[in-house]
Amino acid sequence: PSWPELKGVLLGCLDAITSATTDPRQREKLTASCSTIRAEQDLWQAFSHLKEALGRAEFAAGIRRAVGRSVQAAIPSAYEKLWGMGISGILTLNVDNFAKRSFSTVHGGKTVVEFDGLFIQERVLKNSSHFIGNLHGNLEDDRSWVFTKTDLKKLLRNPRYKLFVQTILSARTVLFVGITVDDVAVLRHFEF
Repeated sequence: PSWPELKGVLLGCLDAITSATTDPRQREKLTASCSTIRAEQDLWQAFSHLKEALGRAEFAAGIRRAVGRSVQAAIPSAYEKLWGMGISGILTLNVDNFAKRSFSTVHGGKTVVEFDGLFIQERVLKNSSHFIGNLHGNLEDDRSWVFTKTDLKKLLRNPRYKLFVQTILSARTVLFVGITVDDVAVLRHFEF
């Protein structure tokens, strides 16, 4: 799902919890949270509220249910076309595994170094001919996810992440697909 769609899925989880709540005070609190989240235009903030209202376990479960379908879904052809162009890597903001699955389809038994944004190591670009950067994490490890304001701040404060992105932007040719250079996830890396 897109971010707005995922917000809707998680709001559905929160609505279900609210409906099942028998304590009137708790129900009132959850109803107010739902209203606040629905009105929130900043998706980083909306996801922050959702994680707080749902709790980490239910927040993660809701995302896994929504995104988990991608594990069996057909790989979008754009991924295979990108790998077929001879690119060295893909940096994705998605938590699905399409980049990895498509690499295997195109490159068979070749090795790809895969990493998550929060856990990046400096050696990624030095030691590999192919890489996949799951900049906002991977579906299997909710500790790697970047969905909330707090997660984003943690990622952007990571000196290894900042160095990696600066290196990519200055030393590699970058093709943006499905995102524009003025997107909030990209623009801050061009600000000096």
